[in-house]
Order: sequence, then C-alpha cells, then structure tokens
Amino acid sequence: MQQLCICLFPDALRNGGIGRVNLNLAEGFLQHGIAVDFFLNYSDERVAQIPKEARVFFGKGSTKASLGTLITYLRRERPDILITSHTYTTIASLIAKTVAGVPTRIVVTMHTTFSQDDLSGKSKSLYVRLSTLLCRWFYPRANQIIAVSKAVADDTANFLNLNPQRVHIIFNPVVT
Repeated sequence: MQQLCICLFPDALRNGGIGRVNLNLAEGFLQHGIAVDFFLNYSDERVAQIPKEARVFFGKGSTKASLGTLITYLRRERPDILITSHTYTTIASLIAKTVAGVPTRIVVTMHTTFSQDDLSGKSKSLYVRLSTLLCRWFYPRANQIIAVSKAVADDTANFLNLNPQRVHIIFNPVVT
C-alpha cells in the first residue's frame, strides 16, 4: 500500500501563526507515518525549521507567478491531499487541480473571518469585489473546508452562502 502524502501550501512560512501551524501539522503528520510535502511560493528564514523528513518545493515568488509550477508539482508528485491556508493559495490550488487533472483532494483551512478581513465587501475596490466573487465561486469546489473556531465556521458559511454543515471545525492545537 502506498504511503499517504499531504502537501501543505501556506504561501510561505514567515506568515506568523499560519507558518507555525503548518510546521506543527507537518511534525504531527510525519509522526503518524504520513509523507509531507511543502509547496512554498518562496524561501524565508523559517524554511530551516521544516522537518528533514518533509520534501520542499518552491514556486516563483508569488501565488500568481507560481501557478504553473504548482500545476507541474501536482501532475508529477500527485499528493493525496493539498491543504491551503490563505484565500489566494486556495483559489490557485483549485485552479491548479482542475488544470492538472489530478484526484488530489483540496482541504481549505480558515484562520480568520471573511467579515472582518479585507474581503468583507465593505470596500468598493475592484480587487475586493473580484476576490469576493472568486471565493464564492471556488471555495465550494474544495473537498473540505475547515475553520479554527465556531465563529470562523459560521462566518465562512454565511459569507460563501454554504450550508453550515459543509464547514467543519478543528481547533488550533496548543503545542508546548
């Protein structure tokens, strides 16, 4: 039987708590015999903290510039699951999966509320309006949506017009 492989796509590891969460997830998955890949848009000082058992793949500096590299990664490496941590990595991952034609399952993690974030719809900028439309179009295509709290889950379901049962809650672990 082939070993399960999970790819973590946090954009980069320097992103505060999300970077730390992804490093903790990698350690936990590895301890349970799951292969771990990181797909990062660029390298930063935290790359040295990635467990040596994990493989690391780099994009081209930004999510937009890395889309082609992500498609190639998915076709070649075929991870079973890809876990995203940001709006733009989620949208790129769902596009890449479709273009690559692979069965990789996309798991979206929600660490903040849309209503309090830049995509709340309060702004009339073209960027915010386009991002909101893209989220509402792409997020429902994810295999799983996971929120770090009930408030985030409720806000996500409301913002994306999803059945609340579609958004699962897994609290951030406390690692000491």
